[in-house]
Amino acid sequence: MSEERCIDFVFGIHCHQPVGNFEHVFEEAYQSSYLPFINIFKKHPTIKLTFHYSGILLKWFEKKHPEFLVLLKEMLDSGQAEVIGGGFYEPILPSIPEQDQINQLRFMSAFLKEKFGYRAKGTWLAERVWEPHLARILNYMGVEYTLVDDHHFRIAGLKEEEIYGYFTTEEEGLSVNIFPINERLRYLIPFKNVEQILEFFRANSERIKDEKSILLTLVDDGEKFGVWPGTHKWVYEEGWLEKFLFSLEQNSWIRTLTLSEAVQRHISRGIIYLPPASYKEMLEWSGGFWRNFLVKYPEANNLHKKMLFVSSKVKKIEEFASDRVLREARDELMQGQCNDAYWHGIFGGLYLNYLRSACYTHLIRAESIAEKEMNQGRENWLSVEETDFNKDGKPEVLISSRLLNVYVSPFSGGQIFEIDYKGEPYFNITDTLSRRPEPYHEKIKESMRDTSEKKVKSIHEMFKVKKEGLEELLKYDSYRRVSLIDHLLKEEIDILSFRDSPRITGFTLSPYRFKIKKDSRQATLQMIREEREMNLEKNISLEMDKSCIKIHYALTNKKEEANFWFGVEFNFSLLAGEAPDRYYEIPGMEPEDSRLSSSGRIENIKQLRLVDKWQGIYILLEFSNTCNLWRFPIYTVSQSESGIEQTYQGSTIVPNWKVIIPGNGRWETSINLEINRIV
Repeated sequence: MSEERCIDFVFGIHCHQPVGNFEHVFEEAYQSSYLPFINIFKKHPTIKLTFHYSGILLKWFEKKHPEFLVLLKEMLDSGQAEVIGGGFYEPILPSIPEQDQINQLRFMSAFLKEKFGYRAKGTWLAERVWEPHLARILNYMGVEYTLVDDHHFRIAGLKEEEIYGYFTTEEEGLSVNIFPINERLRYLIPFKNVEQILEFFRANSERIKDEKSILLTLVDDGEKFGVWPGTHKWVYEEGWLEKFLFSLEQNSWIRTLTLSEAVQRHISRGIIYLPPASYKEMLEWSGGFWRNFLVKYPEANNLHKKMLFVSSKVKKIEEFASDRVLREARDELMQGQCNDAYWHGIFGGLYLNYLRSACYTHLIRAESIAEKEMNQGRENWLSVEETDFNKDGKPEVLISSRLLNVYVSPFSGGQIFEIDYKGEPYFNITDTLSRRPEPYHEKIKESMRDTSEKKVKSIHEMFKVKKEGLEELLKYDSYRRVSLIDHLLKEEIDILSFRDSPRITGFTLSPYRFKIKKDSRQATLQMIREEREMNLEKNISLEMDKSCIKIHYALTNKKEEANFWFGVEFNFSLLAGEAPDRYYEIPGMEPEDSRLSSSGRIENIKQLRLVDKWQGIYILLEFSNTCNLWRFPIYTVSQSESGIEQTYQGSTIVPNWKVIIPGNGRWETSINLEINRIV
């Protein structure tokens, strides 16, 4: 093909592992993908590469494989490669406060300058989530160009044949260039044979009219070159990558460029204004807008609003904290902004309890650092705040001390929706994900019968069920699995019926009137719900120097004798239901199965411990009145890059009492919930 009609091709990779992912996952990805990809690329020095590694990976390389950073620097110094920046801990930039956006971008720029001696001109957007105001922030940070999917441009009204090269957008007169990532190339590379990819390039070269060349861009997940199922064998053992790079060398009408070279050789195709968007699959998962995840999943919203809440605390100490303390608080906050735990698709980690827990741990640690500064280093302090924490238009009550956070929603059944232990480890013990329907659940039974071909597919085309019988777990919750959920139980209900279809009464989810009392040592939230036949009062108290929540219930009967079972539901997440170092412990009794994943009924007890030797803590429940106790695990069924899987989300504990109250009578009970370190 004539040099006069050529393809300019920007080829690049984006590589990332979430905060909180397992060490062996990092190492396996390094050995199966990151290292062999770069080693093979270096054998083809005329083929240009643009790469982005999240800060999480860069820090891991620095610690575990510093020789890999040397390889990358050699490629940069030789001119074969370009590195682009981004938010250091891979946040969804539009979802975090503006100052945090700047800090994330600045931290990455400083790291790249220190390790590579390189000033990145471009930036990667996590999950290619774009919102128009980003143009101003990126320009302010000296970013010259970024990338989003070509789907963004289609939504903006461009025709397929118009989407190539790069465009320019602005916000408040501050501009940035935007490259469209070619969707067709995302599905071709590396899943199809090289000739099919060359045919795609040939077809596009025929679109060239007035220009001498057409610019196409593919910067996509590096993990598709060895980590995604089936790709290591295809890309390396069967030689796909070698064949592809060799074909680029042999076909001189395809010229590879870095992003910066593309900007030098091509002029912008003009001004564009893109609506809020992400790649096509992400918009399908979210319902058209990334922030919809915060509506669809209250647990994601809780994590997000916790992040905003902690960010505001870190900002408060900027004027008086030392540089060292401020850096530490900001770093913990930024780690808690890592995007994976905030959403769910094939890759999103919301369903993975250890990723949510890691974000909470970093946020709680950042919060504790800020609170220590705000309280001038005092060991003991106590605060109560009435605020719309989750931004749903209704107030929540946040009770905090040096040791605990207790967040209560009076307008949603007076439930405790977050308990943070701050005595090291920093841990949200109530972070349980509720079971809810997902679109792919309908495919599970069908897939059990599917024995179709085994060819290499894009991860978006795969559907694999990892364990038989998952359809039996497709039960859904009618409310969020938090704690202090009040139940009036029917005599005949059993544990499984309660787990999958509990009775909803006026006490379960309805608003409670509330009043806050606080003195120098203790804060108490008093709540009452008045129904036609009965009043329910519950008080939640926290002392400033104790990691114990005191809960008191009083039920007042307003009719003739009442006879029923009363239960209080708690949901705790200690991450690993099957692990032998996490278990139930009952004084004077040995359950047949003490694992946190076990189910059963225990009669006549006054105390229960959930022990977590891995983190070195325990949760103690003490009951003033002898109770029966139900326990069962919560499992979700969710999609991941390796298939449909079962995930332990937490353990449900329901102490319950047979209650008989005479007309105009009153029944009371107390529960102490203590979290402490194992001595």
